[in-house]
Amino acid sequence: MLMNLFGGKNIMKWLNKGHEFDELGNFFKENNRIFIAGTLHDNIALYKKLDFLNCKIERKTCFFLFLFSYLFPPLRDLFFNLWYKYNNLDKETILILNYSTTGFLSGGGNNFLFKRLQNNKMFKLNKNIFFVDDFIQKYLSIFAFYVSNKVYLYNVGITVTTVCNLNCTYCLNFVPYDKNQKHIKLDELKKECDNIFKNIDKVMYFSVSGGEPLLHPDFGELLKYIYSNYKHKIIFNLGPATNGTVIPSDDLCKIFHDCKVTVVCDNYITVDKTCLTYKKLIKQLKKFHVDHKELLIRHFFKMFPPDENYENMYLDSDFISKYDSCGLPSYKVNFTDVKNGRFYGCCYVSFAETAGLIKATDDDYYDISKLLTDAEKKELIEFKLGYCNKGYMSFCKFCNQLTNSKPDMGVEQTKGKLNWSCENPTHSY
Repeated sequence: MLMNLFGGKNIMKWLNKGHEFDELGNFFKENNRIFIAGTLHDNIALYKKLDFLNCKIERKTCFFLFLFSYLFPPLRDLFFNLWYKYNNLDKETILILNYSTTGFLSGGGNNFLFKRLQNNKMFKLNKNIFFVDDFIQKYLSIFAFYVSNKVYLYNVGITVTTVCNLNCTYCLNFVPYDKNQKHIKLDELKKECDNIFKNIDKVMYFSVSGGEPLLHPDFGELLKYIYSNYKHKIIFNLGPATNGTVIPSDDLCKIFHDCKVTVVCDNYITVDKTCLTYKKLIKQLKKFHVDHKELLIRHFFKMFPPDENYENMYLDSDFISKYDSCGLPSYKVNFTDVKNGRFYGCCYVSFAETAGLIKATDDDYYDISKLLTDAEKKELIEFKLGYCNKGYMSFCKFCNQLTNSKPDMGVEQTKGKLNWSCENPTHSY
């Protein structure tokens, strides 16, 4: 079962809470040497991300393995066996294949190595041999806790405001339905961050979003608080997200630079067809040497309102299958929202609750407002990786998933506020 744990065919309903990963976790305890195979540059980058682990980590390129095997095909088995024995790969090893986008020979070496190890009964994919993205996003959480007693999560985010200068019909934060938009108070946001980091040792990405976060009057102060208190817990970056239609002040840009944030800039090209505002935004960020990532938004998905009355059509078992095979790319790993000390299993449950669309239940979130015990930390990791009491989230009863894109009217601006009630939803169909 463990080999396909994240393959979209397992029912992620809690059956053995706090012990769902014991078999794989105990295997990691006994095999806790990490061997990274890839280009030198990629290996160093990955090593830096893993250096918080209390285990032996080795870095090797596969350049010569691939080169010799390519030049002398009859001696391919000999080269492989010598390389395998020289690096003691059969001794307590977790091997990570780091495919390079820049090094053909090293990438070819990894491909060759993977094919050869597939024929070795000692190595099984997603047990003791992993591709780097799968390991970082999913299995590292299990490895880190069972081997190093550390809580590592791939992505955690907070929402600082529900106020937005746009009113997109198919907003994934459901802004058009929110009749009580507001900025979250700075003290509450600081407390939220404290709740998160008192229970989490490392997070790869920490996102700060809205609404439109650049509209929050204390946004800069919040970023300074996070950076000064928790920068050592954020492995890769602290990432505020903006819709690209608000120009940050000089002072805020200086804070961006000083706090080493990566601003994620959505480009809603159909909102501002001349793109003048967006160009000014990028120019402003470059002026202050702020790291940023540009995302061109060509369409939205109509996740809501529901296309059908799923609540009446489906059984619990149907919703469990729906949650397990959700079309949102790796959303069980990538999209988490924390609000009021509640760690939501799906960020859209939090967004829908905030907008007044649904009433979340205890099964939709994990309480992190208090200091968690070791047993509770294991449960949190399981929850983050998809397990929950019912096997699905409340919002699954109303979500279309990523099945209906709106390329022509994705950022269509709605006038006023939209109405919908989960208790009387039939008018939406």
